[in-house]
Amino acid sequence: MCAGCPTGIFTKMLTRVSDEYEIVAGNATGCLEVASSIFPYTSWQIP
Repeated sequence: MCAGCPTGIFTKMLTRVSDEYEIVAGNATGCLEVASSIFPYTSWQIP
């Protein structure tokens, strides 16, 4: 991720805050998806 980019921090905070709810993440392929995993796997622990 770029230096100072809050996207990774916001995503981590949102998934931790919503522990009591089942959430599904959907996002376009961009820097967040590319920086957090290698194709065809994902580092996301949610569906």
